[in-house]
Amino acid sequence: MEIPPTNPPTSNPQAPSIFEPGTSIKINADDRSLSFTISRCFTPITKSVVLLAHNDEFSRSPVIIKIFDEEVAARALESRGAPLPVDSFGSSELRDPEPEEPEGRAARAALWEEYYYALMVESFESERSAYEALHTLQGTFLPRLLLTGLIDFSDSRAIHPPAVVLEYISGVTLRDIEPNLLSLDVCAPLVSCIDSFVEFGVFHGDINPGNIIFQPAERPVRAVVLDFGCAGVKVEGEDEDTWLFTVNFLGDSTRIRTYLREKGIHIPDLPEPDLSHMN
Repeated sequence: MEIPPTNPPTSNPQAPSIFEPGTSIKINADDRSLSFTISRCFTPITKSVVLLAHNDEFSRSPVIIKIFDEEVAARALESRGAPLPVDSFGSSELRDPEPEEPEGRAARAALWEEYYYALMVESFESERSAYEALHTLQGTFLPRLLLTGLIDFSDSRAIHPPAVVLEYISGVTLRDIEPNLLSLDVCAPLVSCIDSFVEFGVFHGDINPGNIIFQPAERPVRAVVLDFGCAGVKVEGEDEDTWLFTVNFLGDSTRIRTYLREKGIHIPDLPEPDLSHMN
């Protein structure tokens, strides 16, 4: 999740017009409806739509709204040449040549819509469930999850995509930070936190330099992990060996050490986590 500069641009030509700065967006959550004014839509949009927005009655500080919108995801992924989906959600037919007759093309379009909708629901559930499993880390190494709900497009859309509202963390990403601003005092606790995810039954699945924020940017004293849209949460009864194979294959702990090493920070491997309480 990209963090905007101190003075973000007032508009963004890459953002869909419904997410332009100054427009309002409504979220229905439980028994209430909240309207937020958009300050910025982060680009490039890779899958979910990430907005910086505010509602002074909800929060005195700006918030991040992450929207899992299948229409926007489809445009973003297709523009990047994303690979065709594997056989899931009935998507094997999407690998067939494009039908010539109108009925066939309409059926193909419906399959694509189904695929992208399922992809976004899965990503939303990953994000929500990971934050819930890691609730004790919210406010320190993770942003606070403030709200979940559905975006209300009124009558203009048949599907109202799910969204999460998160605490806004300003700072500088691991990708952009100058190496001389990093220290073991900040990086070692970050690595320990990521190592501990498995003890909570969670893997992040997308540890990269854009998903780690250091705060404040000028002299960091805190590191925060963002973007759990590719995360996984261990379910009751799941085979322990299979779970640990997946955790090791995705390599959250290895990845963060590698990226920090590239910035000149070397963190030794930590002892194997105690997973006895998860049996």
